[in-house]
Amino acid sequence: MTAALINAMTDLYTYQAAVTAGGTVTVPPGAYTQSQPLLLPLDTAVTLDGTGVTVTLDAACPGGFLELASSEDYQTFRNLALRGFTIDASAVTADYTNQAVIGTTRLGTHSGVSWMNNLHDILIEDLDITLPASLTDPADYDIRHTGVHLGSRQSSTSLSPSNVERITVHRVKVHGGDQAVVIAAARGYGAANCDEQGVPLTPWAGNLVWMDDISVIDCDHVATVGNPDHLLWGSFHIGSVSHGGSVLVSNCTSYGAGEGGFEVNGFNDTVIEHCDMTDSGAVGFMFYNFNDQVNPATQTILFDDCHAINTGPLVYTSGGTWPRVGFDHIATYGTDTGAITFNNCTAATYSEGYDFYVRDCASVTYTHSSPEPPLVESSNPLFDGTLSIKIAGVEYVAVVSVITQLSH
Repeated sequence: MTAALINAMTDLYTYQAAVTAGGTVTVPPGAYTQSQPLLLPLDTAVTLDGTGVTVTLDAACPGGFLELASSEDYQTFRNLALRGFTIDASAVTADYTNQAVIGTTRLGTHSGVSWMNNLHDILIEDLDITLPASLTDPADYDIRHTGVHLGSRQSSTSLSPSNVERITVHRVKVHGGDQAVVIAAARGYGAANCDEQGVPLTPWAGNLVWMDDISVIDCDHVATVGNPDHLLWGSFHIGSVSHGGSVLVSNCTSYGAGEGGFEVNGFNDTVIEHCDMTDSGAVGFMFYNFNDQVNPATQTILFDDCHAINTGPLVYTSGGTWPRVGFDHIATYGTDTGAITFNNCTAATYSEGYDFYVRDCASVTYTHSSPEPPLVESSNPLFDGTLSIKIAGVEYVAVVSVITQLSH
């Protein structure tokens, strides 16, 4: 149907038939519960509007709010617009891997593990999501709660690629949990990262998942508390072992993430702008190329007006002691990167870590329009008031007031 305006029902799952039919489904404002995830139909245009709607997921809900649930490889989801809902998933007690409120999964598993999906023309905007408390117990490392998780995977380098293109996540706020927005490719099918024949895969070698025109704008993640024992998951993760064309992350904030605030991987044209990270466990902003399909000669990465602030001493101990880093890049896990530019970016870590720790790239340029980049002062004695940069194995330490441009 082209439009549906349905009288208010107690359980939002009763709207499944309308969603399956496609078209525009407008849920009347009000309070709802939800006992089962809504399943997005394959290759069908759906606009699901929940402006003024509050949904509380049942504690035993076996999935999230909306699943892109494929039953086999190369199925396509396209032309989804989801907007307006306030979703309370804080009571969900499911202990399966990667419980996502909105996300790709395998039909019937609710595991957050996707097939080789094709995802095209998806808009997710104006959502407010509350997740369970951020995890701290190492025994729960394989469990994570995520706001939006859109993914595909490559099970064998001999198979055709899958594509994730024209994806926008806009004005999504996530409270608690472990990850806010993840748009990423995965490796093989098994825990050992094997292909469908059981042959081990090098995590990044030849991965053919292609991503392009990915935008994450005006999104926020606040972990339950700024806890040094949060498990190693980040607020925003785009790419992983895929390779791609362009990505934009703009005007987003992260507070209290377990590993890092922002991680982007493998795009030829990356812009991360007007983003703030406060008190991540290890790294504020990460950029790595896991995928050997990326060409460093043409790749550009711009960090513009981004700021990494840690307000306490280094106490993060999950899986060992981690040095805090404001901006981090290394090719240990994959391929060298192209030209990296930091424009009007600042970082305030501590003497145990680096503000900028960059190596294995074609070039690095740090510029700041002010002769004295602003830093958030800390009363903690470990705050050293310096800008420390490590590039190509060489460490630079200088008083921030004298650094206006550093190129390598």
